Amino acid sequence: MLKKFWADENGATAVEYGLILAALSVVVGAAVATVGETIDEALYGKVIAALSN
Repeated sequence: MLKKFWADENGATAVEYGLILAALSVVVGAAVATVGETIDEALYGKVIAALSN
């Protein structure tokens, strides 16, 4: 019974897809955070400077 359990590959693909999705989520989150900071500095910094004059 234990050998059958270890040899069973049902659900392995779902786990692999879950790991890929988790890795992609981390990458997308990091990219959004980086781009968000760049936009904040580039765009909103200019707007604030223009409004403060």
